[in-house]
Amino acid sequence: MTDQLPRRFHLVRDVDETGTSGTGVVVEGLEFTDGTVALRWLTATTSTAIYASIADVETIHGHGGKTRVVWVDGQTEPHRQLIAQLRADRAIQLGIMQHAVDEEIREAASTLAYGCLHAIARTLRVFEGAAAAEAYLEQHADGGPLSRTTPDNPVASSDTTDNSGERQ
Repeated sequence: MTDQLPRRFHLVRDVDETGTSGTGVVVEGLEFTDGTVALRWLTATTSTAIYASIADVETIHGHGGKTRVVWVDGQTEPHRQLIAQLRADRAIQLGIMQHAVDEEIREAASTLAYGCLHAIARTLRVFEGAAAAEAYLEQHADGGPLSRTTPDNPVASSDTTDNSGERQ
């Protein structure tokens, strides 16, 4: 479990291209700790929508910068955006793995999904510490340690280890 809390934001529309939502604050939003985003539209006809990431929200509703995310609970850390994109990329690869007929394509997708998983863990390690990285791997992979580098685990801690994985 993470100590982080979901973060609130608004979508602020500077230019209303369609004439539907108006300008100013048009959405109340919440980014959950796993990167999923919920939007509540503040238009005459309200609606609620769920998205995989804040990047998806910006792509769909940003209108080339005419609508922007304004964090109520402080600015987003750049590494959270990276993690959200890596999670989305990993989900794509996992989907390919499930549906690909060709074994080589499945293996390539598996390798890319594994790489995304460990890129997320490495990013967490750098910005949030080893415990966050290891917790993420335990939730989303085989729970392998990050304390040593192997051909299958290129994400190493700052501790030095010998070939057995023991600290030196």
